[in-house]
Amino acid sequence: MRIKSIQVQNFRLLRDSKLNLNEKVSWLIGKNNTGKTSFLILLDYFYNKRKFDFNDFSRKLRKQIYNIDYETDIHQFSIRLLLEIEYGQQDNLRNISEFITDLETENTVVKIAFEAIIDKEKLLEQTEILGKDEKQKFICKRIGEFIKYKVNIYENIDDINSENRYKLVETDIEFVKKLINFQLINAKRDVSSSEEFGNSKGVLSSLTTKYFNSQNDLLPEKVNQLNEIILKLDSDLDTQYNTFFAPFLKNANDFLNMKEIRVESDLESKSLIANSSKVVYGDRDDYLPEYLNGLGYMNILYLLLNIEISKAKFLTDKKDINIFCIEEPEAHTHPQMQYIFAREIDRILKEIPHLQTLISTHSPHMISQCDFSNLKYFKLEDNNINIINFQDRMLELYSSKEEKELYNFVKKYLSIESAELFFADKVIFIEGISERILIRYFMKIHDDDIMEKIKTKRKEEEEKAIDNKKEIAELESQLLLSQNITILEVGANAKAFKKFIEFLGIKCLIITDIDSIQKDRKCCSVKDGFFTSNATIKEYLNGNNIKDSEEKQKWFNNLVENAQELQYVNEKIKVAYQLEELSYYPRSFEDAFINTNIDMIYKYKDSIEGIKNKEKLTKENIEKIKNTEISLYDFIYGKRNDNNELIKGLEGILVLDGKSSFASSIYYLALKEDDVHWKVPKYIKEGLIWIGK
Repeated sequence: MRIKSIQVQNFRLLRDSKLNLNEKVSWLIGKNNTGKTSFLILLDYFYNKRKFDFNDFSRKLRKQIYNIDYETDIHQFSIRLLLEIEYGQQDNLRNISEFITDLETENTVVKIAFEAIIDKEKLLEQTEILGKDEKQKFICKRIGEFIKYKVNIYENIDDINSENRYKLVETDIEFVKKLINFQLINAKRDVSSSEEFGNSKGVLSSLTTKYFNSQNDLLPEKVNQLNEIILKLDSDLDTQYNTFFAPFLKNANDFLNMKEIRVESDLESKSLIANSSKVVYGDRDDYLPEYLNGLGYMNILYLLLNIEISKAKFLTDKKDINIFCIEEPEAHTHPQMQYIFAREIDRILKEIPHLQTLISTHSPHMISQCDFSNLKYFKLEDNNINIINFQDRMLELYSSKEEKELYNFVKKYLSIESAELFFADKVIFIEGISERILIRYFMKIHDDDIMEKIKTKRKEEEEKAIDNKKEIAELESQLLLSQNITILEVGANAKAFKKFIEFLGIKCLIITDIDSIQKDRKCCSVKDGFFTSNATIKEYLNGNNIKDSEEKQKWFNNLVENAQELQYVNEKIKVAYQLEELSYYPRSFEDAFINTNIDMIYKYKDSIEGIKNKEKLTKENIEKIKNTEISLYDFIYGKRNDNNELIKGLEGILVLDGKSSFASSIYYLALKEDDVHWKVPKYIKEGLIWIGK
């Protein structure tokens, strides 16, 4: 027996959202403000009859709620939680029988609707004499007082509509509680690593009492052992009390003739645990109190104690269905602890029968440890939150055999390298190690340019009394290093992520190389190019299916001549490859960077690594390059004969032999020398401006 699906209607962002639950665990993921927390706590609202308020209603409905009158169809505003529960003939049907309305053996699903319904008549009685503004204020502040809770059994989703509600069978929340046990650990955990709150014992020590009490029914033998110790202590204290309280007892007898009065020890295990237990860490003779522990450890210990308390509740109550919700277990914890929690949670909970667990998270470290078939992605689409079975959607998108291999790569990459993509607002895919080393430096240069513009705008405000607040705010929003941008080095494999990032709907900049080749696939300068060997460019810019040689040449020429227009795949994806700059069209990052910074390269050539034949970096040769007497491509890569062998004396400076050391020394010089200000190659600069906006 299990919950097959949970559907939420009209609750905050969840206008009509349905989650198909896994049998064991479902991880709820998605960007901020996509309703994950709302989904979990609505279960708590109905299960424990928490009070709703005006802000709990979907924003789309609020104007209509303000205008409620006696003709209003009030059921269109109801906040609903719809459960579909699946059972089998092997299950004990005693508790679920209350909800079975169809006795046909092939029907093994029951449907329960929890509803929070506005009591229209009572509300209008209170508001009919109020003006429009007063009525709105009254509704906004006090609508929670006019909400009725209903639990109904239904067969078809249309039964909850006003015209079909006669088909509903009303039941009671207590019958639901006999069937389902619900436990929630929410994100607002009252842990602190500071003694500022004045609680010398701390929240963990307080939880030990709750944990002890939870074990009374579950582990009576262990509890009885404690009680036996306490009974013996009781008896010993009685003997001591006779002596200790003797003066008081004598006076009571002398004054009141009370010969039977006595003082007895009255220890109980529950109170003893509550008042005389605390959590500490360190050696027995040299320990520290719990509040001096780190927040990360406090949070994990808090979680583990609460999980054990909830586990005891599940095991003791023995309900047919157990639902356990954990919200954001990663709070305050470092990545290693997040990895461990994600790996170990299944083991911790496997002892609980009939358990379905829902865990919401923003942690890429936890997601990287999950089976992707357990991921439920919350996505805002058409003003509603759709809850998508991630694995199923990916298999739909990556449907062919070749695409399935690409998706397999994406899964492994996200598991091994980074699952940040799930939570990013924007992503930059980079080609290789040089870009990885320098990309944040280039982003810093972009941000410095923006800050200079902001300073100019502010100076204008001061000197000319011009209101530039809007322009300044727009510029500030373009600062890259303050944005939620994920940077991933994927080489030529950016093509594998195309459908994935389109599904996520995130803005994506792909920085790659044009990689020009000749017909025989030998590398060549862009001006001599016939096609590209770059798989990413071919995938995103429709070059994969071109077979005809003439069409290939035509497509490549267009790629070069109209690069600035073609690089925009759509409004959310840009493929930034080299652009013509200073009368030269680079083929790769290295020659693009050298072309843009050739004078600085010459000045600091002795400090720059990764360049062979540095003796060729002379003022004379640089002037010849600027005057186009020497091709920069030949100067860097050397001239080759028909056998693709370098011609002696024309070997070039061969940066390709030391990409990482070249980029590292460039970066080192920028940080070390005050007068070193590298220029960003045009194609990267324009790409960063685009994604910044």
